[in-house]
Amino acid sequence: MATANESQEEHILKLVLAVMEREGGFQEEQGKCYKRIGDICAKESRLTEAERYYRQAIGILGKVVGAELDVAASLNNLGIVLQRLDRLVAAEQMHDLQLGILERLEGTEALQGVCIQQIGIVRLKAGRLVDAEQYFIRAIELLKTSNGPESDQANCHHNLGYVFWKAGRFEDAEQCFLRALTIFESSEETMYQAAIALNSLGNIQSETGRFTEAGKSYKNAISRFAKLKFTAVEIADCYNNLGAIARGEGRLDDALHLARRAIMIYLQFEGTSLERASAYQNLGMTLSEQGKLKEAERTYRNALAIYENQGNAKSGEARCRLRLGASFAMGGLFSEADTEYRLAKEMLGSINLPHEIPLIDLALARTQHSRALEVSDSALRSTFLKNALRLAVPAMLQMDAARFQFPTEQKRLQWSTEIAAPYIQEAFELAELVGDATLVSDLIAHSRAAGILELVTNGDLPSGSAFDVLAADVFLAATTSSVGLGNTSHFGSDPSFGDDASINSERERDPDQSPNFELDDPPSLSANTNSIGVDMLLKRKPIPTLKMPNGRLALRQYQSQQPTTIKYI
Repeated sequence: MATANESQEEHILKLVLAVMEREGGFQEEQGKCYKRIGDICAKESRLTEAERYYRQAIGILGKVVGAELDVAASLNNLGIVLQRLDRLVAAEQMHDLQLGILERLEGTEALQGVCIQQIGIVRLKAGRLVDAEQYFIRAIELLKTSNGPESDQANCHHNLGYVFWKAGRFEDAEQCFLRALTIFESSEETMYQAAIALNSLGNIQSETGRFTEAGKSYKNAISRFAKLKFTAVEIADCYNNLGAIARGEGRLDDALHLARRAIMIYLQFEGTSLERASAYQNLGMTLSEQGKLKEAERTYRNALAIYENQGNAKSGEARCRLRLGASFAMGGLFSEADTEYRLAKEMLGSINLPHEIPLIDLALARTQHSRALEVSDSALRSTFLKNALRLAVPAMLQMDAARFQFPTEQKRLQWSTEIAAPYIQEAFELAELVGDATLVSDLIAHSRAAGILELVTNGDLPSGSAFDVLAADVFLAATTSSVGLGNTSHFGSDPSFGDDASINSERERDPDQSPNFELDDPPSLSANTNSIGVDMLLKRKPIPTLKMPNGRLALRQYQSQQPTTIKYI
């Protein structure tokens, strides 16, 4: 009789194995039985059992002449189980052995492509993005030339999209996920993969400020996973992601419920420690926004304990330290916050994720900004503000430049209003506090402001400030959008990190290629501003004495010597 953890099929296979072992012989059949039991255990997330059965299968089949393909298949599945157990070095060794066998056999090019993809996945999980990209591209080419199954090609496109996401190439990532989704949705047999692609698509939509679209993608993925067996972990991933959306929309009770629900599911399965750490982070951010800072700190510490026990989780640990630092800063513990921020920045630098550095610099700038507001000594205040400005302006420039990866105006605007807004706001606030009107002017020019605008109600601005001359909300001028900047407190928001598109005719010129100009009388607003309500909020203020400096001289000291380029494939 089958035990509680055994399916009927598994029970029968074990009975058959017992008979074959008692009678002797039947080596190939025994090996295949062990492999099949391993498959059942892996599908049910009984990973330690799966590893044991796969190793038994490999040991037996390796002695059978002509069973090379069965050995290769067992090595592949064992490698995947080891990946799920976060034993990446051992996993890559299995896939290397598998590839060596396949390369000695004729007509296995498609299988080689699948194996090369698995090596790419291991490299991706280890944070070696450049290596992973090369393996996925090589796998796609091999699968195409060998007429490999479209579903295998779609898997490669999906994994390549994941590389682009982690590298901050969001538009390229989205195109890869959409390509994979189109293929997966063409067959009922790949419904699971289609749901995975939908969840990934939701992640890109969320990280680029398209939160409504992201929520729909996550819910669509859940509805598909719910029709399949053994998808509890994948559903938990979607709950965790929906919790992040709920937090961003201010639905904090929903966010708490979804994060805790995800954690409870993860705790039931092996190989989900990193997913659980991610859910702890979401839970910690929600608790911080509720003002429960001590509870949030304990939650972040739970996540850090997981990351520190992993050899390949520096990106997750860096994000967690950033968020722990933000929680410290909300409680006024700026020294502790700075320590966590700097540790996070060192980690990101060591794993070559430069697109995530601006978020750390923004956090560091905000702590310097807050310290400046607390001191009475004018010289010390000036030092804090200038230190903050040196961090905030390069971060703003990098995040603003990132909009040019998107081929449509709508996506660029969503990036600017939902993701880049806190960076832009911080840079302008600091430039105003320092009293550098030239820098404010340069920032407006860099952001392609449509003239000079001011708020209708301007009474709360300090007399004689730079914003008396320029604008109260220059970001609105830069985007000609009525979308507000959101929470203006230094630690009340948590902008996302920054993770196959062609350039079309809508792409804007690189901002550095804009002609130099002087502006005496501001031009009129673009024709579409009435439809989005800008004229309801802003009025025109002619300033005949203001001159935009040629060459944006004030920005030179903040800009990198290396030009920013966007790569398309």
